[in-house]
Amino acid sequence: MFMINQTNISLLKLRSLPIFNDLSSMSRVTGFSEQLLYYYAISDDAKKYTIFEIPKKDSCNTRKIYAPNYALKILQRWILENILYKIECSEYAFAFKRDMGSPLKKNALVHKEHVFLLEMDLENFFHSIKRQRIVYLFSNLGYNVPISNWLANICTYEDILPQGSVTAPYLSNLVCLQLDKRIAKYCSKRDIVYSRYADDITFSCSNKAVIKSIYGTIKKIIESEHFTINQKKTRFIGKSSRKSVTGVIIDNDCIKAPKEYKRLVRCLIHRAIISGDYSNINRIRGYIAYISSIEDDYMQKVVKYINTFKTKRDVIFLDSTVEMFNANIFLPGVDQISQIRMTMEEEDNFGDYVTERLEFLKKRHMKVPPELGKL
Repeated sequence: MFMINQTNISLLKLRSLPIFNDLSSMSRVTGFSEQLLYYYAISDDAKKYTIFEIPKKDSCNTRKIYAPNYALKILQRWILENILYKIECSEYAFAFKRDMGSPLKKNALVHKEHVFLLEMDLENFFHSIKRQRIVYLFSNLGYNVPISNWLANICTYEDILPQGSVTAPYLSNLVCLQLDKRIAKYCSKRDIVYSRYADDITFSCSNKAVIKSIYGTIKKIIESEHFTINQKKTRFIGKSSRKSVTGVIIDNDCIKAPKEYKRLVRCLIHRAIISGDYSNINRIRGYIAYISSIEDDYMQKVVKYINTFKTKRDVIFLDSTVEMFNANIFLPGVDQISQIRMTMEEEDNFGDYVTERLEFLKKRHMKVPPELGKL
């Protein structure tokens, strides 16, 4: 790939991107000191991230999460807001976008008209994106080689795009722009609908033979874009199977959350109120937040269910329990959403899910806790 040695000011102006061509001007434009920029853009220090592991869903393996320290998080947020968000990603990508409403729901909706589904998963999605691809990305935006390298250094760690960093989700969408275009072009000629939600790729079609014939070509396209298909997670969904896209159920043209989740919420709420033990409150809030992002009226159903306990004589409320009950402790509006991570930490790309839920709350004029807004 070709990289420019000089800053392309015209290109940066055309894209309304901040202009800087050295450390000094970068400091002046961003408002960060040269010392701080040097540390995060040039020095190699393991203290930039806190690294921990969480269990993978339906697996005995673990996933590495890289949590940037506070200063790096702020710096990455500046890059995200002032550079990355100004570049449009593919219309076929549904995760990690601003002003997307309910992305899981919208991703499922595009497939509701077709009977047959093919789902694929990109293995080690974030960590498959190497630092050099991020360098090329910034260079193609118009930044010179040193600046492109420094921006890439701020956004990567040990040559990979670290899952858990602020910029990783949207950068992954920009890196996948060519992948999305190539797959979509191939599918459009065969009347196949294509969408991607992070590392989850979905195809739908009304012709069984057609959708079953595309695997080989799609595999070649994916591998040529330096990704790998997780064979264990590839599945074909036919007429007799429950139709779901990234965990969202499509039932008679209606979009629903899995019944198992809703049954679990009812069970957990019942147990908490009957026993007065609210130790699972964060888990309950997490499930309510997830389901309500798919079903608009779910909050009202939860409130109605909670209210049924007011007339039950077998429920013994302590004073503290009554206070929590009256405050609708289970509902993830306002302040409680800050603890949602504890519930969904097993899910892929959870940090990005929290970001999307923040936008959901803001649109409904709900208060967002300061500590969550920094994510």
